[in-house]
Amino acid sequence: MPILLGSDSERIRFAGAHSLFALKRATGQKAWQFGANDDEDPMADPEELETWTDHVAIAGRIISSSDRGDVVCINASTGTLQWRREIEGGTASHLAADGQFVYCAKWRGRNNVIHFLDAATGQSRGELSCEDSRPIQLLYPSADNGLLVIMAKSIMRIDPASLKIEWSIATPRHFLVSTFLHDEGGFILSDDARRIIKRDDVTGRLLWRSVPIGKDDRDGLWTVDRWPHHWSLAMSYLHSMPMAGCFGETTTVSACAGSLPS
Repeated sequence: MPILLGSDSERIRFAGAHSLFALKRATGQKAWQFGANDDEDPMADPEELETWTDHVAIAGRIISSSDRGDVVCINASTGTLQWRREIEGGTASHLAADGQFVYCAKWRGRNNVIHFLDAATGQSRGELSCEDSRPIQLLYPSADNGLLVIMAKSIMRIDPASLKIEWSIATPRHFLVSTFLHDEGGFILSDDARRIIKRDDVTGRLLWRSVPIGKDDRDGLWTVDRWPHHWSLAMSYLHSMPMAGCFGETTTVSACAGSLPS
């Protein structure tokens, strides 16, 4: 099933299992394709075809990683290959990019290793092994050219230019990445599946913490939407209907009035 990667005034871009492609908005005809055409040989063994697993669209480029360990950069307008880089470690667990770097996380033994590639050329700019052996949940290019790395029980910020860890914090419970939201001056998420916190993404300093939300940490909790002065969460109590809480200018079921700044 194709995944929508983005669009512009002329093309709509998608990722299939074995190819990336764009359709012309005016006619629906294929504008370009990169990779294997699934229709060319219906009897082909899928294991023999390169599968594209993760994608990032940024600044007129599409960055994709494959199950063969490769990362490619495709021109989003023409579909031409700008660079291709083989990275040891098989399928990427996470992929992210900004104007300067492409970040690719892979497993090496029992450790997460983050590879830093030059966004323009694909050349390696180094790698960093994470001490936390738990899976990486999210790579997020942050303010002031930093990289946020969110794992199950820890978050760290890395300076891509020096590969130095600028700060690291931990929680005795777990960070709930479904609540992650980058906000002005920091990022918001839950560190115990019951409360929401906001931290400065440059320093890691705690800015505020909400009162408990929901009955216990078994309730699902995730970000639904954000407006200029408030944002909403959804939660699903066990054996009950899903409920939504809205914070800031308005509060509903969670009774957290004033916990988030309006």
